[in-house]
Amino acid sequence: MASGVFGAPLQGKVRVRVLFVLPDRIRRDVDNLLKSVMDGLNGIAFEDDSQVVSSTVGKVVRRGQGKAVVVVETLGDGWEEEELWAMAEEAA
Repeated sequence: MASGVFGAPLQGKVRVRVLFVLPDRIRRDVDNLLKSVMDGLNGIAFEDDSQVVSSTVGKVVRRGQGKAVVVVETLGDGWEEEELWAMAEEAA
């Protein structure tokens, strides 16, 4: 069940964070799970998934439960430079 309510789709750059809570240990690829969520949010949370400049995805197993926790947030114009350099430094 969705706990958030969307007004008009967000405009500009957005970041999407998704945690999939899976009910069993059946193998699932996070990239395919994320693609489904992104496609489903098109025109609802944001105008088009091409607006997404950053995404984080994870999955955990909780027997008997199944849900996706989704956070969509707008990013300011200065985000790219600051965040991308911080991510590059962490990876080094």
